[in-house]
Amino acid sequence: MSATILIVDDDKLVQQRLTNLLEKEDHNVIASHGDDELSSALEDDEISVMIIEPHLSERDGLEVIRKAKKASPITQTIILTKEGTM
Repeated sequence: MSATILIVDDDKLVQQRLTNLLEKEDHNVIASHGDDELSSALEDDEISVMIIEPHLSERDGLEVIRKAKKASPITQTIILTKEGTM
């Protein structure tokens, strides 16, 4: 079963590796590089899962999660971080 997965991370290497891995499993992947892309993806696409790094350099990842849940309550969220604490 194919899913549409949104990746929100400001590390482009992480985005690319996750995209490659998920596309090999036949998932549709959207990688967000900015607020406009993120808003557009949440409004225009049926996102099954959002994978997010909460420690983003230009925005608050937890606020992004709150906005995403308002825009698309059925979207599941996976928090993926390289930080030692949350």
